[in-house]
Amino acid sequence: MTTLDWIVLGLFFLGLPGIIVWVLRQKEDDTSNLVKIKGLTLGSASKEEMLEVRQSYNHWDVINSAIIIAITLAFYAYFW
Repeated sequence: MTTLDWIVLGLFFLGLPGIIVWVLRQKEDDTSNLVKIKGLTLGSASKEEMLEVRQSYNHWDVINSAIIIAITLAFYAYFW
């Protein structure tokens, strides 16, 4: 094994206990925090919020987004 391999392994085994300790010290799941993240995901958004989002963009936004995605995919396919 090269020196770099030993450094990477050392960093891994030095960081692993720190991560384990950090995870174990986290507070238990508190359901009162769920109110704070309402609407964060599509499943937790209310119908009013979804309607508000839909009314905030028009067909030009969708067309421009499709063009940007197509250009991105074309570059990705070209340089693959």
